[in-house]
Amino acid sequence: MPADQKSYLITDEAIKTLIDGVVSKLTPPPTGISPEQQQGLSKDLAIKLAALNNKDSLAPIVMMPEGFEALLLLLPWENTDRTPSPETSANSVELKHLFFEYFERGNASASEKIKIEAVKCNNLGLPTHCTILKGNRLVPKHIKDEATSLHLNQLFFGDVVWCYFMVRMGLPDMFGSLIQKYAYDGGLTISNGNKSKDDKSDQIALVLEMLTRQLESGNASKTRDREVTFLQCVGMDTPAGNRLNINTVRNDAFPTHFHQFIRQTCGYYNTSDLKSAIQGLNTGKTSSATLVSIRDNISLLLKTFEPFNYNRNYYNTLNMITYLLSGLSLVYELRQTIGIPPEYDKLHEIIPMAYDILVLNRKSAPTESNRFETHFECAKNARNILLNLEALNYNDDKPGGELEIGLMALESSVQGYRTAYRSLTGIDLALETQPVTLK
Repeated sequence: MPADQKSYLITDEAIKTLIDGVVSKLTPPPTGISPEQQQGLSKDLAIKLAALNNKDSLAPIVMMPEGFEALLLLLPWENTDRTPSPETSANSVELKHLFFEYFERGNASASEKIKIEAVKCNNLGLPTHCTILKGNRLVPKHIKDEATSLHLNQLFFGDVVWCYFMVRMGLPDMFGSLIQKYAYDGGLTISNGNKSKDDKSDQIALVLEMLTRQLESGNASKTRDREVTFLQCVGMDTPAGNRLNINTVRNDAFPTHFHQFIRQTCGYYNTSDLKSAIQGLNTGKTSSATLVSIRDNISLLLKTFEPFNYNRNYYNTLNMITYLLSGLSLVYELRQTIGIPPEYDKLHEIIPMAYDILVLNRKSAPTESNRFETHFECAKNARNILLNLEALNYNDDKPGGELEIGLMALESSVQGYRTAYRSLTGIDLALETQPVTLK
């Protein structure tokens, strides 16, 4: 290189310095709400709801559904490695997660012995309260070690909404078709345990027979019972229930205020993201007017929960949960019998295929929208939002207060519900200006 020419070579260190300078200008400053604050509040809210487990609690004394133990016979008995949490996604959720969100077994070894002996004797003989209503559907993973002491021993309004989306998934249609084939059509060669040498076939036969008797006698969760509870609590109907033309009080206020909450919080998140994207604009504070608006709507939303406390709505919800879990366990265990290849063993794979086979009477075909994933994400996220709101001190609406921390802690649930709802309806709740409901 000639001596009179300057060198323009850029060293690696100079490039790194240049990149770091650009990144520092593009990287948004930290928000005012830390992850530690969000995790701490999530734990506090779980503790508040779990306080109902105390001896002098207000948890209701309820009558469990008839044949309760028999219907849940196929569901997990071991209390290990269950780890359900609000973070469990649709493509990883298992039957054990769904069961332990609501119930708890007695001593695992004793329960296993009872199950085996019951099958051998062809007589259930299960003790009273072997399975109890005490599950984990609010405790996040980061406090998993404390989960047992924070289990919920009663149902809440959010559980009705969970049932609503699980029913809209088409689960009762699948169960009804399966029972029809078992009890009447003979379209499937389902073992009744008579010639089988393994305990599992006996157990499946017992649950099938119990569910058949429940449906015949009208003790199982019926379409009319489910629809009445959905209309009185959630204010939304299902395709099957809509055909019944049920005349009952409809809680139209719930979907209005709940979807308004989703809209408001999505707007809050967008505002926070915009602030974070503009260097120097984010002060870590949120407009007080925004928080007050969300606070006022939460106050109205919580008032719409009241119908759950009256009439048969609590019992109908408990019966629904038992029915849904029992039917799911049957579909799972009989997946190969109905024509699902053995390599498919996850719920998000099995349920869409089972719906095609049992309800639509056709071979399963892949679609862009997974029936299980979209409905489950709506069910799980809506329930998580509503459970947290029941314990949240939403009146602490100052910037950086419990309301704002709670909104940040719920962001994944709110956005998850919004995304799944859009997949189901084509409606983006963050953009819709009018109240919308599933039809």
